[in-house]
Amino acid sequence: YESYIAYTAKDYGDGPYPADEVLYMDFFEWNELDESEQEGIFPLHTNQILADCPIIAPACRITVGELPEQPETVLASVRIVGPNNEDFIPYVRMGIEKGATLRELTNEVLALYGASASWNDWGFLNAINGCDIGEDYWMSMLNDSGDAFNTGTFDSITAEDGDVLVLYPYGNGNYAWLNAEEAAPVSVMDWEGTEYITGSASFTLSANSYDDNWNTVTAPLAGATVTVCEEGGEPIPQDAYKASLATLETDESGAFAIDFYGNCPAEDLEYYSYTYWLYAEKDGYNKAFCEVILTADGLYFSQPAPAGGTEEPDEPTEKDVDIDALMAGIAATYTEESAEWKAMEMGAYAIVKPDAESKLSDAAKQALINNAADKAADEKASDTDLAKAILALQANGYDPQQVYAAGSSDPQDLAAVLSKAQLSPNAWNAPYALAAFAQGDYGELPARDALLTAVLNAQAEDGSWEAFGATVDATANMLAGLAFYKDNADVSAAIEKAVDYLSSMQKDDGSFDAWGYGADANTQAIVVIGLAACGVDPAADERFVKGGGSALDALLVYALEDNTGFGYQDDKTLNTSSTEQGFRALLAVAGGLKNVYDYSGVSPLKPAKAGETGPSDEPGEPSGSRIHVTVSIKADDSYWLEDYRASISGSGATAYKAVVKALDDNSISYKTKNGDYIYTLTYNGRTLGELDAGPNSGWLYKVNGKLPTVGMGDCALQDGDKILFYFTEDWMQDPDAASNAGMGEPAEGKEKSVFIDVKNTAWYAPYAEKAAELGLMTGYAAGTADNGAKQYEFRGEEAVTRAQFAQVLYNMAGSPDVKAESSAWYAKAVAWAVEKGVMAGYYDGKMHEEDAITREQMAVMTYAYLRSILKADGEPDLALLEAFHDTPAPSDYAKDALAWLLGKGLMAGRGANRGIVALAPRETTTRAELAAFVTALDAFLK
Repeated sequence: YESYIAYTAKDYGDGPYPADEVLYMDFFEWNELDESEQEGIFPLHTNQILADCPIIAPACRITVGELPEQPETVLASVRIVGPNNEDFIPYVRMGIEKGATLRELTNEVLALYGASASWNDWGFLNAINGCDIGEDYWMSMLNDSGDAFNTGTFDSITAEDGDVLVLYPYGNGNYAWLNAEEAAPVSVMDWEGTEYITGSASFTLSANSYDDNWNTVTAPLAGATVTVCEEGGEPIPQDAYKASLATLETDESGAFAIDFYGNCPAEDLEYYSYTYWLYAEKDGYNKAFCEVILTADGLYFSQPAPAGGTEEPDEPTEKDVDIDALMAGIAATYTEESAEWKAMEMGAYAIVKPDAESKLSDAAKQALINNAADKAADEKASDTDLAKAILALQANGYDPQQVYAAGSSDPQDLAAVLSKAQLSPNAWNAPYALAAFAQGDYGELPARDALLTAVLNAQAEDGSWEAFGATVDATANMLAGLAFYKDNADVSAAIEKAVDYLSSMQKDDGSFDAWGYGADANTQAIVVIGLAACGVDPAADERFVKGGGSALDALLVYALEDNTGFGYQDDKTLNTSSTEQGFRALLAVAGGLKNVYDYSGVSPLKPAKAGETGPSDEPGEPSGSRIHVTVSIKADDSYWLEDYRASISGSGATAYKAVVKALDDNSISYKTKNGDYIYTLTYNGRTLGELDAGPNSGWLYKVNGKLPTVGMGDCALQDGDKILFYFTEDWMQDPDAASNAGMGEPAEGKEKSVFIDVKNTAWYAPYAEKAAELGLMTGYAAGTADNGAKQYEFRGEEAVTRAQFAQVLYNMAGSPDVKAESSAWYAKAVAWAVEKGVMAGYYDGKMHEEDAITREQMAVMTYAYLRSILKADGEPDLALLEAFHDTPAPSDYAKDALAWLLGKGLMAGRGANRGIVALAPRETTTRAELAAFVTALDAFLK
């Protein structure tokens, strides 16, 4: 696995070494074909100990020093079972970077064995190459819990240290798992310098199955055959004296016991370990598995278990919890979280605790918005993804009906997109869609009404709903969505039946056992959320207080002492899923939100604009309690308002506020979009709006005679500023507007190629200067110097658009004359690029000129330019791409171009990913990087 094993220095090799130093293995491999040494640092496996060094000395050397710096990792275990219950990948431990998801863990393990997975558009594991399971589908188990869940959750679950993940085809049968029930202390006996180790353990084989009503039934599994195997899966020979039994059958209670034996020289006892794999098989069930490791300190098992397996963990008991402190502790860890549920909860926390120190950061809000914009444009986005985006945006004060892609002025309505999606009545989909539809007045929604009907029809006679073999969680979760529609008589009746059902399922201590293997924090949290949404107090309602414990008490017993979150089935180990759902429950009850999915009262709502910079909810620096500015409105033929003196608050004063104040004061009506873009004015019966005088006509504004590079809502004002809001028939012909696109008049000569925002120490300074000198790139107009010379800004960190790159190649080709159908500054360049096959449209046939160009798109355009126009030769070497392990990988259409440019030295990797340089094909290119690229390209062509 991807981790280094360090050994305390001992008397080997040229030692002894100081005891506080560390040894690591620095291997090289011998290539017999060309007799060359390939050096590098490679991981050691757990079965390699330092004593092996004399045996492999010709192929290794021992170095004293510190280990190479590595990312923080967790160690998880994975087993993949193929058809007929045969292991496709046997049980393997895998070191993976901390924070990786179960999907990433699965992909890493498959790659280790030369395989790969495909995932469908809904996030489920679709197929594993080389492991054909026919029409069956993949299921998974995490930590032998017996909770059979599907792989669609893999992108939202983080791999934790010690996790055990099993993937298996559903058709392999009802899920069975082995539990180590009890282990006696290991005994060690010395005999003539040899240590004999014995460890005894008892096990129980349990399984999930379904009754006639498809309810989950968990019970011991009798009559199954258990085989004791070596690590790797080979059965232990009966005469090997490694275990008391090589095969056996489980008794009527699903139980069995085995003694495990080992021996080693006395001096090696400290290092002794032996690994066994137990398999249990019975028709109609999958092949259950458990790893057992015998050491001198005790027996250890693959399932989460106490050290040595000798004691069961203490059950959490009722305790006093400072809920405010607990919420504050969780919120402190969520400030940079952009995942929808966590971002929603931070929005809720800001509502119930407006003065709290922990708030969602601007960067996290922007990432949330960017993700929402992507989903709005994704025709295959799922109903749950869209619903979660709506809820998270609105919780944080953003309008889900005004979601703008980066650089776009056309808003997307997430609620409308959701209404067209395929809506599932499943208990883990429908409640979120029903909640999302209730956030605003969205008019007639037949899709919502049909979903509500489907949900009501799915309710069982006892008042429950079922999903994935469980009813308690599913029923409670459904309540949260139905609560919005309780004024409907049928919905109200369904809610009452569901509440009664949940009350009947509550245990005598106030807890709920949804899956048949004990209470857990997730179930308790979902119940609290669902009850609170319906107006039922989970802390005091007599239907949910039993044995002195309430439904809320049953959740709080899992709160960690340090207030960082919740454990899953204990109060010692933080569980990310339990913490996220527990936080939501606390916000509903202690925060007073009741329905934690209801943000319909949040006002005002801001437009959600995708981009690179984070949104700010804080006003700009005030310049006095009131400031006075002048506003002029100039139409196409005359002034509608001239030098009007507007008084506005100095706190957060912007050009937008000043113009709106002037318009309101003078009865000039207007329409806005994109939040702060005024695109239509009406005055004295005449309306003048965007596109009325041509494709490039519209309203612009200047402050103190200069055209700002930001929208009016982001343009801060000072006392005495002068604003001109004016109409132009063609903004492309406006010299200020064209220069603000970064494509104004090319800098001429050495003097003009100096950019005022590029420091001499900037890495890209010589490239920016050279690119301008060659006439391939230009700057943004930045006024004039004291001597009257024009000044330019380069803006090296700004993303390059497709149009800008087309312009660069067009400039490089000598700007040949070409017929263009529009007057856009990039029209000729794009027309030329399309004509020459350098640039192609997207799947919708459009060029998307204003989209930021990705590195692989830039490679494809450059490759086409060099091959088709300059007739550059040479075939791409696709093997060069194997040095990069990008996720996502390069698109198929771009691989030839990327490989060719790599081979010519025109493209290189970017950054590092776990010590490996990444090609980053889907990332965008900055102007600084483009300057370096075109400078290298020019030198290559010469």
